Amino acid sequence: MTIPGRLAFVGGIAVALLLMGAGVAPVLVWIAVAFNIAIAVAMLIQARRLRRIRVHVERRDWQRGHIHRPRNFIYVIENRSDERIICRLDQEWPATFSATQKRAEVFIEPGEMVELALEATPQARGRTPLPPTQVEIRFPSAWVVRRWLQDAHQTIAIYPDLQQLAEYDTLLHAHLLGQLGIHRHRQLGGGREFDQLRNYVPDDDYRQIDWKATARKQKPITVVHRTERSQNLLLCVDCGRLMGNPAGNGTYLDKATDACTLLAHVADRGGDQVGLLLFRDSVLKFLPPKHGKTAVLRIIDSLVDLDAQPVFPSFAAWAEAVQIRNRKRSMIFLFTDLGDPQLSADLVATVPVIARRHVVVVISIRNPTLDQVADGPAAERADIYRILAARTLSDERAARTRQLVQAGVQVLDVDHPSLLVKTVNKYLDIKARQLL
Repeated sequence: MTIPGRLAFVGGIAVALLLMGAGVAPVLVWIAVAFNIAIAVAMLIQARRLRRIRVHVERRDWQRGHIHRPRNFIYVIENRSDERIICRLDQEWPATFSATQKRAEVFIEPGEMVELALEATPQARGRTPLPPTQVEIRFPSAWVVRRWLQDAHQTIAIYPDLQQLAEYDTLLHAHLLGQLGIHRHRQLGGGREFDQLRNYVPDDDYRQIDWKATARKQKPITVVHRTERSQNLLLCVDCGRLMGNPAGNGTYLDKATDACTLLAHVADRGGDQVGLLLFRDSVLKFLPPKHGKTAVLRIIDSLVDLDAQPVFPSFAAWAEAVQIRNRKRSMIFLFTDLGDPQLSADLVATVPVIARRHVVVVISIRNPTLDQVADGPAAERADIYRILAARTLSDERAARTRQLVQAGVQVLDVDHPSLLVKTVNKYLDIKARQLL
């Protein structure tokens, strides 16, 4: 589409002023007519030149983004003509994005290729349709402007925050995981999988002496074992109504998906097999535990479109799926919220069957505001009631936690800021203690 440009509007205003002065000097009418004809001719000539301009605009790597991570969305613009032009891009962003830039403009020389970036931050996971980009080209004189819409049918997938995986790997290689609060538990003596041979020291158990190596070296040699690899870890995520509660800059479910992403990566790096089970009032998806980067990527991809729905989760359906589809003894990490007494009672009634065969860890995401209110000062009478209500809720939650522990389940009742670290530490602790 070709429309009048800035100079055409300025010329139109000049013609209007000339016509307004025609009452004083009639000759201005003829000047206005001549000026108007000149403007029209200039517009027609420039419109023909613009139609011959070949400009290629392409979005580079817009297929995916990461939640709460600002990024530059890059356009590649190529001027395939022999004239200098100005290119302007207008991008409307989805409602789930926060963006300070919606427009950018650049001069492009003949035959030149340039990159243009607009910064935006995805605020929600999922696959989101992207509005088309409005492309506008003009000459510096700008008698006319040519516009069109591009990339009208593109979708972007917003993934959980994967930057944490790179940070984990960097600190792991530098032996600085303590900066994240993650404590590495290396089991040197009590495992059953061979790790290394080393010289005997007085505190070593004589049963760990390798007599063949001792004979070869002519000195006592101890065999060291480590915790076993190739064990199963099944990540189970409740997608029911309580997981939609707000937590920081997201929801409980967002925090759970971030924890699942990091834990799957950590377990894979440790040589374990990782699977995924998603459920609400029925089972949504089951991925059997498998090795390798491909298995982790499948888990991450399954978490993209996950959202909490206002339905009650069925722990009976979850337990049945675990019993039927995951028969090998495994670590079961269940992400849920123990805030509802009835749902907690359902879990207490269901989980002992699973705990008899598997190592079950229930990770309940706690609202830190509850503790703040329970511990806060009471300035007025209304504050006293709020504090008593918060303490009652905390006591009930603690009672439900004790019931799960008595049923043979390990429970992490944590607030969302410490969820990632405490979840990974719990996994490493189970591995180190050889509970599986």
